[in-house]
Amino acid sequence: MTAEHRIRDYHLAELERATQVRTLLGPGSHVGHALTNDVLDSVKRRIESSSESDLTYEFWPFIYCFVLSRSTDAIVEFDADAGLVISRTPASRRNSVTSFLSTSGPRTGVWYGGLFEVWAKATFLKAGTEVHLDVTLPNGRDHDISALVAGRRFHFECTVLTEDDESREVWDRFMEYKRVDPEKVLVRPGPFCPPNAKGPSPYYLPLRLYAKAYDKLSKDLNPEKSQFSDDEPNILLTCFAGPHMSATDPGANWAIEELLANNPRMARTVVPESFTDISLDAWADFRAGELISQRKITVDWYCENSNAVLSAPRRLGGILMFDETRLAGARVNYNARNECAIRHSEMAELERLLSTPASYFR
Repeated sequence: MTAEHRIRDYHLAELERATQVRTLLGPGSHVGHALTNDVLDSVKRRIESSSESDLTYEFWPFIYCFVLSRSTDAIVEFDADAGLVISRTPASRRNSVTSFLSTSGPRTGVWYGGLFEVWAKATFLKAGTEVHLDVTLPNGRDHDISALVAGRRFHFECTVLTEDDESREVWDRFMEYKRVDPEKVLVRPGPFCPPNAKGPSPYYLPLRLYAKAYDKLSKDLNPEKSQFSDDEPNILLTCFAGPHMSATDPGANWAIEELLANNPRMARTVVPESFTDISLDAWADFRAGELISQRKITVDWYCENSNAVLSAPRRLGGILMFDETRLAGARVNYNARNECAIRHSEMAELERLLSTPASYFR
């Protein structure tokens, strides 16, 4: 038997195993429902028509890999969590709870974001607190979770940082070359990186984290477009997932220090030439430049509102960081607005509530 036949037989056996798992899960399974006949048929066609090289380095659907890489118990746990979240989600949004299971292509952010949000929502619902999901605010935006914790109403928004577009494109170029030369190894910076690559660098992550946080705090830098409450504590649940992502990355800590600092500042640190300015106000200026060029805001508007923009993180009572769903750290915002500030005892209770990771997220 040739190597190509062995690889093909292996993948056909895996396909049969995935089909059997779907049958075992039954018709009520959200995972089983997402692993459609169309998905399985497309996988089969690719197995039967692909070369040995393509089979070795093929990109398979997320849902297919999920079924093959998790135990049945873990999948059942996810189905239970998703069902619980759906039962408490407004009717108009129930289909969106598990829509990420049909994610196609390299959209890792959508996949991990869906898993993390299901886990976070289900965790609060199972804790027995008074919980509301997808709470609409007066400005028309909403946040993921509103929950009564230690006798006080808290508001939570989930965000996920995963592999950035540049890293994914570098990997894709490398994998194309790997099909030709299996001995090739990826080195960064290297021949697969674009000119003036942003990474790999700890200075790139803070800029990405600012963008994620501000999308929740002040969309398009407009403080009136926040997803958080003005007069109750708000918590940002931040998940780091996927290759090379970690809540302990120095860049993550730098960004959180900036977000929770007593902004606005009157002066910026002098940054040597060739170094990236990763201060929050430098990022805000850069983002404002983008929005001005897109004619979403004006120079005059930004000049008048820049202090309010930089003060947007004062809505945050704190930030909890997760490696996937494993709690990796928590920070209280000592510069939060009085009405949004939280006590250490309250943060400790949040850590306790969110300390059990999901078996299905890894």
